[in-house]
Amino acid sequence: MGMVTMKHLAERLGVSVTTVSNAYNKPDRLSAELREKILATGGEMGYCGPDAAGRLLRRGKADSIGVYYGGGLSFIFQDPYASELMAGITEVLEETGHSLSLLATTASGTDDADLVRQAVVDALICLAEPGFHTPAMQAAVQRRLPIVYTHVVADEDIAYVGIDDHHAGLLIGEHLRELGHKRVGVITRSVLGEKLKKVSLESLQAHYRKHDSQFWLQRLMGILEGLGEGAEVQFAALPRSDAELGAAATARLLDSDEPPTALAALSDAIAMGVLDEVESRGLRPGVDVSVSGFDGLAIATARGLTTVTQPMRKKGRKAAMLAIDPERQPRQITLPVKLAARTSTGPAPR
Repeated sequence: MGMVTMKHLAERLGVSVTTVSNAYNKPDRLSAELREKILATGGEMGYCGPDAAGRLLRRGKADSIGVYYGGGLSFIFQDPYASELMAGITEVLEETGHSLSLLATTASGTDDADLVRQAVVDALICLAEPGFHTPAMQAAVQRRLPIVYTHVVADEDIAYVGIDDHHAGLLIGEHLRELGHKRVGVITRSVLGEKLKKVSLESLQAHYRKHDSQFWLQRLMGILEGLGEGAEVQFAALPRSDAELGAAATARLLDSDEPPTALAALSDAIAMGVLDEVESRGLRPGVDVSVSGFDGLAIATARGLTTVTQPMRKKGRKAAMLAIDPERQPRQITLPVKLAARTSTGPAPR
């Protein structure tokens, strides 16, 4: 059989073409059991779905690149890191005459895989992490869409533009160790719970591995390696990179029986809240308690935050170039990072 069509799928299942169409475009008109059977059979037969496939077949290409994030559409507009990344992506799309399709989950509970199945795009840039084993990305693979990730993926066949997160974390850990810090609070992100909480290293490692959250795990392990075996480390995990949650986590850590002399936030967005809480207590960053971040946002420079800088806009540009041109080489790009030591870190108090 050549290209599988909606008619082929309908004949295989013994249902009407309209029923098959509804399974992909109007799922509320079918029972969940019937729709699942249709989608599963379609996947087995290599059927991509009527909507996107039909439009793409008529033109050959859509001249549109999809950007997928599985954590909610608002993140792309509110998170400073995502905004910088998107700036780089859209610069290239404007230069090349491509349009942009944002594919992100919403409060309505739209199925991610359906978003990808119906998207009229030539390729996907995946901001989500984890992503490769999700239904959404499997739907993209089934459609044979080129996918580019914005973090390193341990698979030689997957395209990405990322950084060496372990090395980046190592730079922070070594910096704090050289300053004499032996009690350190690490504030990271995970979905271990909806509210911030203190967690153990073991639970974080297990969580990151289970959910394939490699770049958070690599940042964390890099910091610990840099701090060395003699360091006493407390952990706080947040459900999102948020300044308000970062401030609350800082309060918990500083109110502990043995408060840390340094606080390492695994994103600059979190670190902004850390600085807010430190300063609200009349403490001096870099003197009474050291604070570090991760990313290199403009606001970090303005507040004197020690951080690891990564070329976020350049990352977005290169990811867009790979998405537009599936033949472009190399397909796996690791960008450099560097430590920007500023006034928010200093020698450990005696």
